[in-house]
Amino acid sequence: MNFASLISRFFDPLVGFTFLFFLMAFRGGVIGWNLVFMMIILFCTLILPPAILLLWAVKTKRISNWDISDRKQRVRALLIFACFLILDYFVVQSIGTSLMSKIFIALLFLFSGFLAITLFWKISGHMTNATFIISLLLYWYGVSVLPLVLILPILAWSRVALKRHTMGEVIGGVVYPIMVFFLARELHLI
Repeated sequence: MNFASLISRFFDPLVGFTFLFFLMAFRGGVIGWNLVFMMIILFCTLILPPAILLLWAVKTKRISNWDISDRKQRVRALLIFACFLILDYFVVQSIGTSLMSKIFIALLFLFSGFLAITLFWKISGHMTNATFIISLLLYWYGVSVLPLVLILPILAWSRVALKRHTMGEVIGGVVYPIMVFFLARELHLI
């Protein structure tokens, strides 16, 4: 595995979602064994089902690769993931905190727009996910996490180097989540 692939896998959206759910729970005041219990539930209901489905789709050649590089294949996969996210919203509503529910609504906005964009154009899901998470971290923790912004050009390079995206698709994957972040902030979702 080369460096670009390693970076791409490390910042895979499913990895990012796992980190984001941990951060949402911790930031929402869940600590100790309650945090561990909640992370197990969230992992088993929010991360594992889409990951298993994606792995199955790759193995059965229903999609070209884990990154779903073909835009047309992405639309079908994202529609299925949208169903998971709607179910996941109810999981978060029942076991999460108020902050988690609000951030999850922002994620639903982010995902819905990503799906709508995918109908016409392809932007980087890796960049979208990483940019949104880094935006949240900057908002919550300020300049102390500013060095995390350096992840974005490295991740962008990896996506272009792997020929998964063009530079325009990577830039779109940065600009779009920043717009959603500011909208979510204005709506007091974060």
